[in-house]
Amino acid sequence: MPRNRSFNEEEVLYKIMWTFWEQGYEATNLGHLEAVTSLPRTSLYNAFGNKADIFAQILSLYHRVMEGHFAEITAKPTMDSLVSVFEAMLDRQNEEGKKFPLGCLMVGAASQRSVLEERHIELVHSYRSMLVSRAHDILKINQEAGEINANINVAESAEFLVCVAWGALLTQCIDTGGSSVQSAVATLKQTCINWCTSPSVLA
Repeated sequence: MPRNRSFNEEEVLYKIMWTFWEQGYEATNLGHLEAVTSLPRTSLYNAFGNKADIFAQILSLYHRVMEGHFAEITAKPTMDSLVSVFEAMLDRQNEEGKKFPLGCLMVGAASQRSVLEERHIELVHSYRSMLVSRAHDILKINQEAGEINANINVAESAEFLVCVAWGALLTQCIDTGGSSVQSAVATLKQTCINWCTSPSVLA
């Protein structure tokens, strides 16, 4: 019979996620996770497995959380809501005013590919594919509604938006002043305005 946990596993995973996000996979060790969770490594092992197992669970958790945010922001699948998604991805402040770490957990993982396991890379690919698919669906809806130009290739455009956002997220890690990121967001928004048949929608 499994033993009842003396801690909330989801709360622990959120604390661990923050640590991996701030420090990266390679630099994070079980000592860091013990410190941030106040749990001995035996408890961490028993609940979540080794470091690689834990990171796989963190990537899955991040995917679920961010996909939920995407769905919430685009409940009305307008072009404005699509731009808001990418603005939210690059906004480091949450509703409580707490600052998120620089960049993106998934982008950070992709940049450390050489030290990750294949299952981690697959989870990163899955997350990126989700972003592209969601962007594609919103572009397609708006194109069919006549809100964006009929000659826009929605598949290529969705890939472009995610590429710009991920590049900006990576840039955010070295340009802490944020001017480069702000320029990228402004250009992304202007691009979406240019696609619209009624540019005032996003003005």
